[in-house]
Formats: sequence, structure tokens, C-alpha cells
Amino acid sequence: MTQDEIIKLAKAYGFTGGFDADGKLLHDEAFVVAVTEAVDRERAWWEVQIKTDIETVKKEEREACAKVCEEMRDAWVNRPVPLLGYAVELDGAAIAIRARGTEA
Repeated sequence: MTQDEIIKLAKAYGFTGGFDADGKLLHDEAFVVAVTEAVDRERAWWEVQIKTDIETVKKEEREACAKVCEEMRDAWVNRPVPLLGYAVELDGAAIAIRARGTEA
């Protein structure tokens, strides 16, 4: 962006100040407050997004692990000589893994 584009954008967002002969920003308290508030809102939005993304990944990982347990259970049940004790344990593991996502 050129300096003129930046100034135009700043004015579009409420900047009412100007620049001195050296190109330094002249103090504009209202604009500084508005930008600070906008940055704070943006930061808050990103914090929510990141937390949501992390929770989504954790949920997907838990579900993938539970499915592995169920696939292992099926392998033990579908053997020529089924080992149902392992199947019960693996069912319990899948239930416990999924339950981790519902704990407060």
C-alpha cells in the first residue's frame, strides 16, 4: 500500500488527524481509541476462533481413537475363536474416550 492509500483507509475508519511536514502522525485521540477498540475486538474474535478450532480438533481426535477401539473390538469378535473379554474392554475404552469430551 502506498502512503496515500493508507491515509485514505485511515480516514475511512474515522481518522481525523493529519501528518506534520516530516510525515509523522499528529495526535488524534479519538482515532487512537477507535483503533485500539477495533484491535481488541479482533483479538477477542481470534481467541474464540482458536479455542473453537482446538476443541474441534480434540473432538475429532477422540472420535478417531474411539473408532480404533471399535475396529480392534470387531477384530477380536470376528476371530475364529472370539475373545469376548477383549471386546468388552475395548467397548469400555471407546465409551470412556468419547466421555472425555462431555466432562465439565
